[in-house]
Amino acid sequence: ADVMEAHQAWIAPNVDLCFTPTENCYNIMAKKGMPKDKMNICGFPIHKKYLKKITQKQARTRLGLRNTFTVTFALGGMGAKPVYDYVPALAIEMPDININVICGKNKKMKERLCKLTEKFDNVIIRGYVDNMQDYYAASDLMAIKSGFSTVGECIFTKTPAIVIYAMANEKTAAEYIVKKDIGWWVKNKYEFVKTVKDSRKNKELINKKRTNLAKTDFKYSTTAIVSEIKKRLKLRKRTEWILFDLADTICRLEINNSNWRRVNLEGIKNVMDYMELKHYTNQDINDLAEAFVNKKEVLRTRAKKTLKEFPLQSQLSKFIKSVNIKPEFIKEYKKRWFEGPNLRKDKLKHLEYTFIQPELSLSKRLKDDISTIKDLSKKYNLALISNNVSATLVEEILKKHKMLGYFSEVITSENVGFRKPHKKFLEYSLRKINTAQDKCIIVGDRLNQDILMANNAFITSIQMGLKEHSDNKNAKNIKPNYKITELSELKKIMS
Repeated sequence: ADVMEAHQAWIAPNVDLCFTPTENCYNIMAKKGMPKDKMNICGFPIHKKYLKKITQKQARTRLGLRNTFTVTFALGGMGAKPVYDYVPALAIEMPDININVICGKNKKMKERLCKLTEKFDNVIIRGYVDNMQDYYAASDLMAIKSGFSTVGECIFTKTPAIVIYAMANEKTAAEYIVKKDIGWWVKNKYEFVKTVKDSRKNKELINKKRTNLAKTDFKYSTTAIVSEIKKRLKLRKRTEWILFDLADTICRLEINNSNWRRVNLEGIKNVMDYMELKHYTNQDINDLAEAFVNKKEVLRTRAKKTLKEFPLQSQLSKFIKSVNIKPEFIKEYKKRWFEGPNLRKDKLKHLEYTFIQPELSLSKRLKDDISTIKDLSKKYNLALISNNVSATLVEEILKKHKMLGYFSEVITSENVGFRKPHKKFLEYSLRKINTAQDKCIIVGDRLNQDILMANNAFITSIQMGLKEHSDNKNAKNIKPNYKITELSELKKIMS
């Protein structure tokens, strides 16, 4: 697609992938009906020869030009009628400058211009050339028809342009040049000649345009496009499993450092209410809740440092055993909740379910979550891998958002005993899904967890950049293979 505009004829929903050079073009094509998950904002494709640095003097020597002010007309093979007036007018008014005219394969234009300019020594008419980069480097100004490729070449070579002709959608490019102040758009030969004269007289005019050219957001993308296609073909060929993180990857979990304590206090109080602990103990319920959460916070910090997990059921069990029961209720209490020295498994499971309710209520759906997961599950096996002390919470979140059925396996750090990015977490996961690491990809939001674990094992990593985590601020050196901001973009990568 072109840079500033997108023609309706280019909207092809059935293609596998469409590259767009700018975000503006991406948005226009999306409005016209091109699926977002099939588009990739890549930058502008241009031959690498335009990126080579060469001085103006070197370029002029290479082209056999005098080392003086130079204007080059680049109008493409189609040409432009104004050139027949503009070239002679400029040659008459400025006989001491170099004037190059590149006609491409337009023989009629070349022949006509040769006749019109045969009396001017400073005008050189060329047909097709394969060293156009030298003409850009040699020129102070380019006189152009505002085709998008030509505009791109001006931008990458930082050569100010004067638009002398713009047809149809090329007017958008001419407007872009004026808006960004990287060139001029003239309406007649008099305005054109004046612009060239003013620019030669006042070098600051050209310097300002060159400065603005350097500020444009055009990115070189030729090798990036090739690389992207190769990666996707390779990805499509080998991938059998997609391993998803949970929070802020396939759903939003609105729990953070500021509300973590409140949520956990609410959870343990729910447990104590369910157990009717007020009846069984003289200890203050609020003090018990605070003590539990304090201990849980210590274990949480330790788990992050050591990557060893402390399951919620184990924490609840130890807490319940630590409560001082009134002597007259010990027998009743043990009969109700214990089987031998341990809590009854069915009771412990229910207590865990009771505890997780406040956190479960904070999980929210993401845009296009179910449709994306559903579509991917038709082509790939899906597994959920989560750092979570409660496998029950993870499964309940998936049930809540109607996604559980699409995942062949749900793996948590509670099951594994270790947290991501520990290699034992990945080893356990690969054994569980019975696949090799080169057959899967990992999608997650944390650079220091999901992406690091994938990168350490040379697994394709995709970061879900839904929001900026504090964990990621100290992990800028960890780079994913891909980064997305919406789940639906994953289909584009896998397509």
